[in-house]
Amino acid sequence: MSKNIKNIPVAVISTFGHCGIDWLHSLIDSHKQVLIIPSLSFFRKLDWLKRRKNLYLNDDANKKIILENLSNLIFKDKATKKSQRHIILKKNQSVHDFKKHILNFLNDKKNLNIEKKFFLAIHYAYAKINKINLKNIKVIVSHEHVPWNCEKYEKYFNAKYILMMRDPRASIAGCIKAYSDNEEI
Repeated sequence: MSKNIKNIPVAVISTFGHCGIDWLHSLIDSHKQVLIIPSLSFFRKLDWLKRRKNLYLNDDANKKIILENLSNLIFKDKATKKSQRHIILKKNQSVHDFKKHILNFLNDKKNLNIEKKFFLAIHYAYAKINKINLKNIKVIVSHEHVPWNCEKYEKYFNAKYILMMRDPRASIAGCIKAYSDNEEI
């Protein structure tokens, strides 16, 4: 099953904020030929690890350390846990099993860039834990909340894009509300 995932095309949905991307995600989510995991913002998470943890992905990096930090960010971070749209695993699914599938994929795949390898590994683990047959998947859709990581998808996947747009006034009002509700600001 893992051999197939690197050949599946990648599409990215993104926006500049508060434009209905979560709604679009929910529409795509039910399609049987689309692999889309809950709102991960993969490259934004990697940027956070670089800035906050000084942890850089390179081919010499320890995969287990990266995986531990990334899974802490995905599964234990207060801001991530606050929102239902970020919940990747269902109640009966194990973080340990999810991480085991990721490590198996990482150890199995050679000759892939480490960022691309982690992206595919997370999607592979999600498919594995949810019993999704990758032979039926025609596209992997990645949900990035901000568009400045689109260049990385272009670099690693030659991705296609769906960029959501909305009346700028509504987007700005939504951003102001979100930031005013944020405890860190």
